[in-house]
Order: sequence, then C-alpha cells, then structure tokens
Amino acid sequence: MDGVPIFNLFRHCLSGATVTKMRGVLNATTNVILTAMEDDGKSFEAALSEAQEMGIAEADPSSDIDGWDAAVKVAVLCTVINAASSDSSTISGYELICSIDRDGI
Repeated sequence: MDGVPIFNLFRHCLSGATVTKMRGVLNATTNVILTAMEDDGKSFEAALSEAQEMGIAEADPSSDIDGWDAAVKVAVLCTVINAASSDSSTISGYELICSIDRDGI
C-alpha cells in the first residue's frame, strides 16, 4: 500500500460505499517483480534477485512472495472498510507470486 492514503479514502470519501471486491498489487516487492517479468521478460528468479539488489525485497522475501504480506494488508483493509475485525487466515484468492509466469501476469 506503500504511501497510498487508502484508509482516509474509505473513512471519508467512500464511507457509504459497499465494497464487494478488491483487486490489486499491495506491496512494492510484488510490483517490482511483476513489472520486471512483464516489461523486461525476466524470470521470476532474476526479477527477485534484482529487487533484492535494489533493496526493495528483503534477504528473506518469503512473506511477500508467498502472499502473506498481501493477505495481512487485505485483512487490515477489510477491517477499515467494514469497521469490523478481520484476520489474514480468512483471506482467500491470493496467489504465490513465485508460481506466476510471464503469461500469467
């Protein structure tokens, strides 16, 4: 969510809206990897290595590439949007980024 004022958007501008679906890339590591794969034709491994060299991906990027970082962020968004408690174990539909190839982006 890297600096996007999403919480204020839902609390103030869209407080009466009904959200039925969310879709997007919720972390910089995933964004950098997918962009390198799509735009530069890099393999997942090469894109991850580049993201680590840039300091965007951590030495152990497992929470990003396994989808847990995104799941936690979705749980937080659901809590803010619905004004109710949610946790990452109830989130489904996220994919392991390491299982996506260039054609699947």
